[in-house]
Amino acid sequence: MSKGIRIGVMVSSKGNKLQAIIDACETGRINGKVVFVCSDNPDAYALTRARQRHIPCFIVDYLGIRQRYREEPQVFELPADCKFDDIMTKQQLYSTEDETPEALKFRMETRVIAEAHMLGEIAQYPFDLLVLAGFIRKLTPYFIEKINEGSTVPRIMNLHATLCPAFPGIDGYGQTLRHGCKLEGARYISWITGWTVVPSLTRKPSRLNLATPSLPLSGKDLSSNVPCTRSASGFSQRSASG
Repeated sequence: MSKGIRIGVMVSSKGNKLQAIIDACETGRINGKVVFVCSDNPDAYALTRARQRHIPCFIVDYLGIRQRYREEPQVFELPADCKFDDIMTKQQLYSTEDETPEALKFRMETRVIAEAHMLGEIAQYPFDLLVLAGFIRKLTPYFIEKINEGSTVPRIMNLHATLCPAFPGIDGYGQTLRHGCKLEGARYISWITGWTVVPSLTRKPSRLNLATPSLPLSGKDLSSNVPCTRSASGFSQRSASG
């Protein structure tokens, strides 16, 4: 029997999505195992959840790195394999319209330094899939390309608790509820969207929308721009690429 997929999880807060992954692995709904948990927040309750299951954890202090870089930039070096000019060209996280070139350079340099620390920790734990389960930090092309290095498919998935792309953004879940989206014959529904993470607009990520019983809804049926593909074991899956 296959040992299943090895899953790394990155978190920033409570860890509800992490707990769902852990539970699904333990009950066999996911044929896999969480092999590490990484957080940018030392106070994240998600770390407690992981430790309770004896899952290796580590923290990358983004804020601490930024603060020390301001005070002692000479003690930091960009990773040897980092082509910073290339990263600045590829990155679509920030614009010089929003901040000065100097501020943008500082932001990206400290982010890459933090990511290099993270990659060093991750290297201790062989994994197949890296899941962003409420991880609030934006990732640079450097990190994404290093994680995907040598793989023919993207190895990073972002879980977003809304129905994308119909209702994206911070209040996407509220938009979905107020719009009254529902499945035919369903009284309760909750949405989550899983995206594969890629650094380029020329390469479209894949998307999987899952619907599960959760909250009472009423109103019109879901727009057909995200077609229903199949239903099984209580899950109604809606998938598309875009």
